[in-house]
Amino acid sequence: MATCAEVLAQTLKDGGITRMYGLPGGEILDFVEAARKVGIEFLLTRHEATASLMADATGQMQRRPGVCVSTLGPGAVNMTLGVANAFLDRAPMIAITAATAAAAQPYATHQNLDLNAVYRPFTKMSITLNGEDTAAKVRQAFCCTLEPRMGPVHIGLPSDVSSEPDRQHTDPLSVALMPKPIAPAATEAIDRMVQHLHQAQRPVVLLGLDLNPETDVEAVRRFVEAFGAPVFVTPKAKGLLPEDHPQFFGVCCGVSGDGVIVDFLSTADLLVGVGFEPVESDKLWHQSLPIASIGPLSIAAGEFKPVVELVGEVRSSLDALARISWSQTGWSESSLTGFQATLADVLTPSEQLDHGLSPVEVTRCLRQVSAADTILTTDVGSIKFVTTQAWTTFTPFSFFESNGLSSMSYAFP
Repeated sequence: MATCAEVLAQTLKDGGITRMYGLPGGEILDFVEAARKVGIEFLLTRHEATASLMADATGQMQRRPGVCVSTLGPGAVNMTLGVANAFLDRAPMIAITAATAAAAQPYATHQNLDLNAVYRPFTKMSITLNGEDTAAKVRQAFCCTLEPRMGPVHIGLPSDVSSEPDRQHTDPLSVALMPKPIAPAATEAIDRMVQHLHQAQRPVVLLGLDLNPETDVEAVRRFVEAFGAPVFVTPKAKGLLPEDHPQFFGVCCGVSGDGVIVDFLSTADLLVGVGFEPVESDKLWHQSLPIASIGPLSIAAGEFKPVVELVGEVRSSLDALARISWSQTGWSESSLTGFQATLADVLTPSEQLDHGLSPVEVTRCLRQVSAADTILTTDVGSIKFVTTQAWTTFTPFSFFESNGLSSMSYAFP
């Protein structure tokens, strides 16, 4: 009979996991060895936060869970940085930690923390395995991390349970490993969206992280070109529309030039959020603008409610809108070119430096000597504001930053 650790490893393998990252201790080695035996590569890191940030990036790029591993106690706490980052940047991840031996749990205090309680605020699910129905529980967690909105799950593995035979009471195949496809939006919802878009005289499109770079890019291009409005992107959506596209107007939400951009957005009579998720906005400007939201899920929260929402599979929604005959927007050429000139002026150093180069010029110089598909990772703080705006991006998965949490050490963990 397979052990709990072996069942956990095999279930991850069944889900397509081929690599995991971590800094293990003795309490989790049974699982690391079980994973090796089923062909899951283990990459040793120097810190648990590094492992979780690597798993976060893997989840973003592969659109399947990145996996990170730690021991119990301080190791599990160290790993929370990247897990919380994945939670707010909506990346699929499975964080696996050792846990205090189940037999010792009633009286143990050394390194004994309620890790489910630690991880629960920034995960979609946090469970501790008990040696029963492990495959079914892991399949449920695997499916949960991939369900929109994607995000991390935490699995605790007690050191004694990991080596014990797993007792199966539930057929694992009765639990879905993958989420159901998102259903297309209702025809009535599409009609309501079309009505609002037709009424807008000065619309602006804002692309955000709820878009899937693997499936939505061409549909995004077809829609924005048919609709004809200026297009902005959030930092996590850089590359979804090439930044040399004639309708690309800039990056917004916590970047250099945000003040100028928000002033421009305030002159629009409708902000069309395509995959826009307010978690990326470090200010509350979006709450005062009329927003028409197109995405896989509703973005309404508390007092914030879009004027109209088109909820469903994004690609089919955008293709339906792209087939509509849209009239020319009411933006004047002078207002658009005036905004572009003002933004360029704000981003250009106002005076010659006596020593060194400005961050904007350094970023632009790097861009000029780099290939179009160069991948850039940027850390947080003022450097993020600059690189996000000054580094032009042309393809998905070529610009990476932490935005929802803005966790430090992200660029080179």
